[in-house]
Amino acid sequence: LSSWMSRAPAIDGQLAAGEWSAATLVGTTNPDVTIRVGNDARTLYLAVLDAGDLGTGGADFVFLPFDDEGGVPPVLDDNAYANPACQGQPNLGEGSLTFQAAGSVQFDERSLNPSCPSQTLSDRVRFQSAPQPEGVVYEMAIPLDGPAPLQAGPGQRFAFYLRVFRDGGLVACLPSCAFIDPPNFRNLVLASGGCNTGPQDFGSGD
Repeated sequence: LSSWMSRAPAIDGQLAAGEWSAATLVGTTNPDVTIRVGNDARTLYLAVLDAGDLGTGGADFVFLPFDDEGGVPPVLDDNAYANPACQGQPNLGEGSLTFQAAGSVQFDERSLNPSCPSQTLSDRVRFQSAPQPEGVVYEMAIPLDGPAPLQAGPGQRFAFYLRVFRDGGLVACLPSCAFIDPPNFRNLVLASGGCNTGPQDFGSGD
């Protein structure tokens, strides 16, 4: 469950005191890597802390595949990449977002044609990463209602999978390090109007 955030965090690569206190704190397969998840009506907020990394490089990044819609009418979290062909529009499709510590954001659409061209989203998604005393921090603000490919709203759910890479090596996953395929993703329910507040976990089912 995502938590409702009535105040947007500063996307500056720093976990300032109290800034993410309303978000849900989630562990990964590596106890050194944690994730904070929250949303408001229009934006998904993610903060990843890699406490095992003290400096950023070109091979440090967060990889976020997602499955948000498919079918007629659209069905959120349908356990499949449903686009029949590459749409080539950064606000359409489902696939993966890559957040490089150097500052770039890339979208790779997935469809029945698995080789869709990469698209740069740096002007559509707010992102910042920086080394801090507690580790390397990645902060993201992903629009849910317009210019970015992830399309969902309060009270809805989508499926996602997250991997964290340090110096080119995989160091953490959520929910697991299984094969990257929508049936292996984890459902995320977006908070609605202040609901889903307080301690939460993702549970083990749908």
